[in-house]
This record gives sequence, C-alpha cells and structure tokens, in this order.
Amino acid sequence: LDVTAPVLSPIPVNDTLEACSNIPTPANITAIDACDAEVTIVLVQDTTSFTNNFNYTIRRTWTATDDSGNASTGTQFIVVQDSLPPVFVITTPDTLFFFTGDNDPDCMVSVGFDITPFVTDCDSNLVITNNLTGQGADYSETLTVGTYTVVFTATDNSNLSSTHAVVLVVRDDTEPIAACINGVSVSLQASGTVTVTPLNINSNS
Repeated sequence: LDVTAPVLSPIPVNDTLEACSNIPTPANITAIDACDAEVTIVLVQDTTSFTNNFNYTIRRTWTATDDSGNASTGTQFIVVQDSLPPVFVITTPDTLFFFTGDNDPDCMVSVGFDITPFVTDCDSNLVITNNLTGQGADYSETLTVGTYTVVFTATDNSNLSSTHAVVLVVRDDTEPIAACINGVSVSLQASGTVTVTPLNINSNS
C-alpha cells in the first residue's frame, strides 16, 4: 500500500516586487515518488488580496499527486506593491518667463503651462492639481506684471504624491504711449521766467 506523498523540488521563496515590475514566470517544479515514476503536478495561480492594479498578492500553489492519490503541495506568495510616488522629471522647468504685449495698456498677459509631459509614474491615471486654479495639470491664467508661484501636486492611485513648484515671472514689455495735448497752461512768474514740470505735460501717458 502506497501512503507516501511525492516530494516536490524546492519551491521559490516568497518575493516582493515594485508595481509595474515584470512578474517572473512560474518555476518549473518537479517531484519524485517512491512508487510512481510519473507524478502529476498541477499549478494553480490566484490572487489572495487585491487593492488595485498596483497593490495585490499573487499565490502560486503546486500540487504533486501520485497514482495512489497521495499529494504534496508547495506555495509561493508574490506581493506586488506601489511604494514610489510620481516623479517630476529632471527637465521640468523651475521658472517660466512671460512678457506683456507691445500694445497692451493694461500690462497683462495670458500665461499657460501643462505639467503633464513632465510627470512619470507606474500609474498613468494620475490626479494633478495646482494651488492657483482648479484646472489641474493644464494651468492657464491672465496675470499682471509680477512674480507668481504655481505648485503642482501629482497623486497616483496608491495615494502617493509629489509636488513641484514653478515660478512664473511676468515682465513689462509694453512700450509707453505718449499722450498728445493741445497746449500747456503755466503762469509767468514775477522774474519773467516759467517753470515747466513733467506733471504739466504727462497727461495719461
């Protein structure tokens, strides 16, 4: 009577992988048996825990069964987890310059910048916000001359986030416009001289 179960070859040790890493193919497990020269080995792979596509656990169970129904099992667990926040690549700008138009009396300019191409992560469905508007990654706004800081925050599906600040510098590139007036009214002083100041001729220019 055969009551001895087959003996499996060594099962791979449990492993932990970063999300989006290549999952190794299952090992080629063999078995020996005292009475059965050809032992049947069945591999079952399933998921024991699943939070999202970037955080889950794979279970691989090999079962060797001989002709007498004696069986041995071996199990390997592979934990896949996302532990890395989004990354703003090295080419992400820190400062952007904008200039008012030649004929813009309001000294304002429309600025715009999309941070999306400068963020990388295992999760392609990032949520990106900024501190100035509700537009998210694609920021745009009309600004007056001055310096502003827009802070972008990128968050992945594992709630890991990173920030990057971009300084926006708006400079006055609008030339002054001289205002023509019909004449200047001044008073002749007792000395017979007249004093003309910039205020006498600077009318809305």
